[in-house]
Amino acid sequence: MKNCHEGMIPLFEIGATRIWAGGSMRGGYPIGLLINLSSNKPLVEVRGDVIEGEKLSSYTNPLINIDWEDFGVPNLPKAFWHSLIEVIRANPGDASVMCAGGHGRTGTAIAIIGSLSGAIKGDHVKWVRKNYCEKAVESIKQIHYINAITGVRTKERKRETESTVDAFTQQMLFKK
Repeated sequence: MKNCHEGMIPLFEIGATRIWAGGSMRGGYPIGLLINLSSNKPLVEVRGDVIEGEKLSSYTNPLINIDWEDFGVPNLPKAFWHSLIEVIRANPGDASVMCAGGHGRTGTAIAIIGSLSGAIKGDHVKWVRKNYCEKAVESIKQIHYINAITGVRTKERKRETESTVDAFTQQMLFKK
């Protein structure tokens, strides 16, 4: 397993496009085509008003915002992911996939994009956790969504920390 990442990590290529992944709170900054997974909130709201010396509003590369809640899954069918891969292929150079922390949403998207594009072979969640970050793909919902979209079942399970968070949350909610 790869320890938690800092900044952006180059992962694989789709055609002439290199795919990078990271999180804005971990020192990541967009490179090329930006696929923003931060609940349809511009990263400018997550990191302040500057990304590497320029305002996100003046970011001149293509920008795709995907409405995606933290720890959740988007309401997007498999056809969307295939279309996204075609957009990636049509933008040679670099593409950045990032959310705030760079774990759950980013890991889920990378597993799907890598699997459907053929860049990741075998157990895609295991590959993402080994080559990107051991904390990637945070919830059982995300694992089920990846399995449903890719048609490939992973043997990986939710991260251990998720059950701790859930237990703590339940304890706080139902405390008498």
